[in-house]
Amino acid sequence: MFAYLTWNPGPIRVLLVEDSMGDAAMVKDSLKESQADFEVAHVERLSQAIDHLAKTSVDVVVLDLGLPDSKGIDTLTKMRKAAPHVSIVVLTGINDEGLSMEALEHGAQDYLVKDLTEGDLLVHSICHAIERNRLHAKLSQAQQHQLENQKLESLAMLAGGMAHDFNNHLTVILGKAEMAQRKATTSPPVKEALEQIKTAGKRAGEICKQLLAYAGKGGRVLLVYDLSVVIEEMAPFLKQSLPHNVTLEYKLSKPLPRILGDLSQLRQLVMNLVHNAAEAIGNEQGTITISTSALRADRKYLDKTLLGSGLAEGDFVCLEVVDTGCGIDPAMQSRVFEPFFSTKCSGRGLGLAAVHGIIRASEGTLEVLSEKGKGATFSVLFPSSTGSAATRPAMKVPGDSWRGLGTILVVDDDKRVQALLGEMLKEMGFKVLLSNDGVEGMENYREHLKEIDLVLLDMTMPRMNGRRTYTGIRQIKPDAPIVLMSGYAKEECETLLAGEGLAGFIQKPFHFTDLRNQIHAILKK
Repeated sequence: MFAYLTWNPGPIRVLLVEDSMGDAAMVKDSLKESQADFEVAHVERLSQAIDHLAKTSVDVVVLDLGLPDSKGIDTLTKMRKAAPHVSIVVLTGINDEGLSMEALEHGAQDYLVKDLTEGDLLVHSICHAIERNRLHAKLSQAQQHQLENQKLESLAMLAGGMAHDFNNHLTVILGKAEMAQRKATTSPPVKEALEQIKTAGKRAGEICKQLLAYAGKGGRVLLVYDLSVVIEEMAPFLKQSLPHNVTLEYKLSKPLPRILGDLSQLRQLVMNLVHNAAEAIGNEQGTITISTSALRADRKYLDKTLLGSGLAEGDFVCLEVVDTGCGIDPAMQSRVFEPFFSTKCSGRGLGLAAVHGIIRASEGTLEVLSEKGKGATFSVLFPSSTGSAATRPAMKVPGDSWRGLGTILVVDDDKRVQALLGEMLKEMGFKVLLSNDGVEGMENYREHLKEIDLVLLDMTMPRMNGRRTYTGIRQIKPDAPIVLMSGYAKEECETLLAGEGLAGFIQKPFHFTDLRNQIHAILKK
């Protein structure tokens, strides 16, 4: 009977809306005689049907269009409005092809004429209607997930581009402030002002890191961690960062399967979720509960999460942050991970956006469960891992007396960054050649090939980007030492140049000592 169904229905709950007692008895007898298990509730008026639906869940409505309190297609329209997600089979005495087509256009799954409908046909129609409605709902959910993911991916591209451009500005601001600070004759008030500029610039850099994390372009050093241990180590800092009216509770599973992740990003994710929960609690007394657990996620569960539709079933580590705060309005839940969207007057709307980016980069997924006024639960799933990642060797730091020797070619389309790099490199002792983009950089490199010891190359430029310039210079001199510069993270750029012998990378904004250490490490080889 149900061989064609993709689900196990159990008792099929039918609401029969029929004012003719004879016709109602016929329908009940037909369903009772079938091999299927039906539970039938019978009402005679549309108003009674609407009241019934407000109190009781049903799988299908069998609806007559000629009722004492409603006639024709208007009956179906009102029923569809009252039960937008329930299957409706029209069973009427009106044999009208035009009306049947209109009924299907207004949301009926089937249109049956009483005199032409036998018991088996009615049963099959009801089962098919439920199945079509269920599959349509599943398709709509998948399409909604796809649209949400496409929207978030577009926003991620925008956020990443903004962070990249902003990092160029910060490079100049922090670099100029640092260079001015290095002047011994600077007066104390000016030194203090410069220090404030650097502090503000560093904070702006943290905002850029959150934007890059949302865009999935944040720097990551991947190692294997026990998430429960990470959270335990954070506990003192979490407690200090929260107001006195908020209580922290922990339910950490041990032992917990390991996950592969970046420690700083894992800490940022936990901190952002906890701070978001604290903001939801506000000035009232409240509790935040942090839990970890291991679970096996199947296809059904993954598909209903925000990023799970493309993930394979398997073992995951789950982090849950539960608060007793104000909850999230259902209309807002789909937007809480957008950058710059916030329900708080003082919020920047970057905390949860960064969380979303970190999870996406970790190939995990997340789910939000909340009701207005009843708190919220944020569940994050990380794939469990048994692998490990190599640690990076420490860089040898030159002494303060070290002086550079030779010529460095700078290729960057931002003239302010060019000027700053020229000033820094000359103070280190280098001669400097400046190029506005990749085309000029290639020309300069050919012309001064024998004297250039190192190339500092921006990744994002007009006319010829960093990748093409990098390839062109390596064609001229295969062992040319090239250091990439970018507002994006190292891993993002290394992916584009995998296996091509990149000498080094420096992320904007950078400090004088960062640049000097990088150059020293390369030229000392």
